Amino acid sequence: MDKGNDIGKLVGYGSLTAALYFALFFFERELMQVTGRGGWAFLIPIAFAFAVSVTHGAFTGAFWDFIGIKARK
Repeated sequence: MDKGNDIGKLVGYGSLTAALYFALFFFERELMQVTGRGGWAFLIPIAFAFAVSVTHGAFTGAFWDFIGIKARK
């Protein structure tokens, strides 16, 4: 794979992951207030956790690809 493409993925996913973590801590109070309303609001933190998990996993995969470590097959 092209190193330029690898660094682009690494920076993109890393930035998105950092932004999601920042939003989680910066808007913690608002997130807790919305969750406490009841009803289907409990899905909001679950969806947020899923989004953080997916982007963090993509960042980690891009990181390992960038430094050249591959899993055995």
